[in-house]
Amino acid sequence: MIASRVVGSVRWQWLLLAFFLVLTVACQNQEVEKNRALAEEVMAVHDEAMAKMTQMHELRLQLEGRAGESDPDPEIGAAIEALQQAHRQMMTWMHEYRPPQTDEALQQAGDYLLDERRKIQLVSDAIAASIDRAELLLVR
Repeated sequence: MIASRVVGSVRWQWLLLAFFLVLTVACQNQEVEKNRALAEEVMAVHDEAMAKMTQMHELRLQLEGRAGESDPDPEIGAAIEALQQAHRQMMTWMHEYRPPQTDEALQQAGDYLLDERRKIQLVSDAIAASIDRAELLLVR
């Protein structure tokens, strides 16, 4: 009788352990998937901003042409600098960004990816603002 209780309690312990292991793995998989989606968001913002780099270059060249005129607008130099600064910000972000490469790294990368999403959004905003500023000056 005592032996059957001991065997029964050991069986329950194993079942309980197996349940918690399955639960732990399931939670880890959810975290990995959440962070994978976040990493994809980061890269989507990056890709959208990168698509504007050629436009930034063309606007800078147009502004530099205007800066060489006899009576240039004093805001042109500031607009050129804003375009160059936004470009530098993108290059710096790309140089520093380290995407998680494994599921294990993804599981622990939530805070890092949130911070990187914030950073690349700031870069994207700087690019958009510098383009808007340059375009306004060029239509004058």
